[in-house]
Amino acid sequence: MTTAPFCNICERFFDSPSAYAKSGPWTYLQCPNCRLILLHPVPEASVLRSYYNSSYQVSFDKYNKDVRRGAAPMLADLRPKFPRRGRLLEVGCSYGGFLNEAHHDGWDVTGVELSEFAARYAREQRGLRVFTGTLENRIKDLGEPFDVVVMLHVIEHVPEPIQLLETCRKLTKPNGLLLLKTPNVTSLVARLAGATWQWLSPPAHLWLYSPGTIGRLLEKAGYSPRSYRSTQGDANNNLFSLVSAAGKRLLSRSAAESFSNLRRSPPVRAVEGACEVLYYPFRISLDPWLDRKLWQPDLYVLAENSR
Repeated sequence: MTTAPFCNICERFFDSPSAYAKSGPWTYLQCPNCRLILLHPVPEASVLRSYYNSSYQVSFDKYNKDVRRGAAPMLADLRPKFPRRGRLLEVGCSYGGFLNEAHHDGWDVTGVELSEFAARYAREQRGLRVFTGTLENRIKDLGEPFDVVVMLHVIEHVPEPIQLLETCRKLTKPNGLLLLKTPNVTSLVARLAGATWQWLSPPAHLWLYSPGTIGRLLEKAGYSPRSYRSTQGDANNNLFSLVSAAGKRLLSRSAAESFSNLRRSPPVRAVEGACEVLYYPFRISLDPWLDRKLWQPDLYVLAENSR
């Protein structure tokens, strides 16, 4: 028997959810009360382990380029409150790209990463203090409270997001900050792409947030959201994202599910390059407007420890 879907924000099961999108055997549902998007049924832990072990791959050139581009404005946002920097923890630090940029900006950095391979790379290749495992399992190793905790594209992956946020808050100094990024389900591309939006990624993405739902989640965990922004983030430019979504729509389901494997093929790379050229004027004219409307693919929140 399938368990009724459970909303972490409303803290209740609901019987009549509306379907947001379907991807293969997975369905994203929308809570009728708070509008949170959740994957149903919730994948078992063994399914998630198998997925990450077989699917988590990184192009280091693109990874490093994206991290450097995205880290600069985030670090700039922290400087007014922390002119002398301080202690910074990144949860789910991957290969240590953001931590490395923060270290060069003067922060005393620590990371926690579930992937042993990625954590070892951060330690051995970048010389960073990174622990392997979950945050809960590594609390005793982390030392004194932190001025800033960072989670970049993590909160959408975890089965118990409020529990993780509460743990982060307890590791943060009074009035310390949480810097969080997550896919934006109310972005323009998400609305236009629908079921073929690139961040509809089961079984990896268990939750999809809007500014309203992520704000309510943070408040339940004891944070006070201070600012919301939307950015292009790790996604491709909006034109290529829409072209990719249209391509998936035209393909058979099996082909669409393997679409990401085609991304390195010369034809797709040529289309991506053409979209970069064609979209460039819109980066100047359209993107700032989308940023202000909170309609870009990445949702970026700064929240303060209010307890």
